[in-house]
Amino acid sequence: MTQRMLAVCLVLAAVAPVLADTIVLHVPGHCSPWRGGYNASPSHAWLTNWPNANSDGVLAEFDRVALQNAINNQISTSGGWNAKVIVTQVEYGGDPPIPANLGPVVVSVDVDPSSLQWLASTYYVAGGGPWRFGGDQPNFVAAVNAGVAAGKSYIADNAPWQAVWKPANQQPVQGVDYWDIVIDVPEYLLVHYLNNTAAEGLFVGAKLTGSYVDIYGDDQWGRTGDIRVLIAAPPTTTPWLHTNVMTVKRTIAKDNPTTVVPVTVTNAGSGTLAWTAAESPDVAWVNLTNASGAAGGITAIRCRSARLHCAMSNPSSKAFCPASEPSYASTMRLYMGHSRLERRQTDAPSI
Repeated sequence: MTQRMLAVCLVLAAVAPVLADTIVLHVPGHCSPWRGGYNASPSHAWLTNWPNANSDGVLAEFDRVALQNAINNQISTSGGWNAKVIVTQVEYGGDPPIPANLGPVVVSVDVDPSSLQWLASTYYVAGGGPWRFGGDQPNFVAAVNAGVAAGKSYIADNAPWQAVWKPANQQPVQGVDYWDIVIDVPEYLLVHYLNNTAAEGLFVGAKLTGSYVDIYGDDQWGRTGDIRVLIAAPPTTTPWLHTNVMTVKRTIAKDNPTTVVPVTVTNAGSGTLAWTAAESPDVAWVNLTNASGAAGGITAIRCRSARLHCAMSNPSSKAFCPASEPSYASTMRLYMGHSRLERRQTDAPSI
């Protein structure tokens, strides 16, 4: 008989600065820096003008297995993890201080790969043709926004950041003076990228206007000066919320319309953790049994397949992710995506 079932995918990311650090470099050659809007510039990029049509920045692909292994190792060692994205200002420009109003932006980017040509992209073309998502787009930002509307791209445009001068123990080249820009992105950004295997890479830009920060693009110091991801340990001076799993998938039959997903919350830092949870946005097909607690507590997420709550929406590989923003906050935010209805043929006899 044919059953109508609700397929639900739950994506959980916990939050998790800096002990057993692992730096993941981008895939060799899979990097697109651009500057001045029209200039494909493999060696360096400008950070400026987001979210204007002429936004500059750098897009690069990261190996998902390497990222996931770094996260798993950090959780095993430290009980939690913290994600940061790092770019490096070019050192041959006189090393000016990084403007306080830089406003870094990091994006998990899903665009049509048919027109993407690494090392040849600019703000208005993907290298082999126009930027595309659901059809041709006039520029990169328009393609990103179309992806965000479909739940396929994700923008982190308000993350804490700092400029670090000649970082100790992380200097790609000794004796070279430079600034690193270290962006403390929400962990959900990486969870989004890991779970959406169609996403092409991570982009770094900035809301700064009227000027720019010049950063390295592709293959600087063997990529150690390029855009890169740091997976770090939780702090030892503050509570740090962590959940026991990042991704849960459930298929719910109409005749058994509710399933419960337990999520264990632990404190990967120090002190006393008191957390709350909320859906973002609130959806009818999920509700929380426990929406607050302390370290070691469990929140039960009840997923329902009632037909009134099952609009025939586009499939999404993400449904929610508990993540506090910033990482040391105590609010666990559940990022909700789309549910979908599926027809599946089974061999079970009719009754």
